[in-house]
Amino acid sequence: QSSAGGAQSGPPGSTVCPQVPPMTFVDNQCMPCMDLQRVQKETGLACSTLKNMVGCEFFLSNAGISLPPDLPPETQLLHLCPQTCDFCTESCAVGCPDWFRGNSVCDPGCNKPSCLWDNGDC
Repeated sequence: QSSAGGAQSGPPGSTVCPQVPPMTFVDNQCMPCMDLQRVQKETGLACSTLKNMVGCEFFLSNAGISLPPDLPPETQLLHLCPQTCDFCTESCAVGCPDWFRGNSVCDPGCNKPSCLWDNGDC
């Protein structure tokens, strides 16, 4: 099954994602820690413009931004533009973007003592 980012998710019920580039399981799909290029194509606005307009944690559908049908209405800009929203910083270990920690999924890159075992997810 293809995700919004074009990456393949694991088998149904799986929360294991490829780790190159660093990816995590969000909204039933593997999500990369990079801005999705389709955002600007589909909205006509760059991630940085959207961040300045509505912020990273705002529900895009509440901003009147038309979302593709494959995205849930609770999609936030941080799900589509994590790099612009500064969620790709790797402060505890390489391969463990900060936004992966504490997301209720054990991410392999974060399953280390320095990352507090993925902030308790592992």
